[in-house]
Amino acid sequence: MNKKILIGFVMLLTGIIMVSQEQVIRNDTIVAKNKEVETRSVFKLVSTELPTLNVKHETKGNQVFVETILTGISFREDDNLGQKNVKMVVWIDGKKYLEVKSAAFIIKRLPAGSHQIKLEIYSLENQPVGLAKEFMVNIPK
Repeated sequence: MNKKILIGFVMLLTGIIMVSQEQVIRNDTIVAKNKEVETRSVFKLVSTELPTLNVKHETKGNQVFVETILTGISFREDDNLGQKNVKMVVWIDGKKYLEVKSAAFIIKRLPAGSHQIKLEIYSLENQPVGLAKEFMVNIPK
C-alpha cells in the first residue's frame, strides 16, 4: 500500500488533521481561505480492553458482601467512554436471585448451609455477554 495513503488513513482513524499555514482551527472548525469546514470525529472512543470480571466476596453471618471489578464494560448508563452498558444477574443455587447495576452489593438473609453463587453479566437487552464467575459460600448455623 502506498505510504501516503496509509498515513492518510491512519490520520483519519485517529482524528489527526494537518493544517497548513493558511488554515486556522477554531472550536473544531477549520477556517481556510475564508471558508469554514466543520470537523467531527468519525469514530467514538471505545475501550480496547477485552471485558473482564473479577470478584471478591466475604461472608459475615448470613450475609455475603460482593465486590466486582469490570473492565471494558460499564454498569453506568451515562458512560460517555463508549463502553457497553450492562447489568449483572445473581444466581443462587441455580435460581435467579436478583439483578444489579452496581459493582458492589450485599446478598442478605441466606439460609444456613453451602450455596453456589453465580454472577453473570448481561447486556441491557438481556443477552449474556460471556462473562460469569461462580463461587461457593458456607453460611453457619
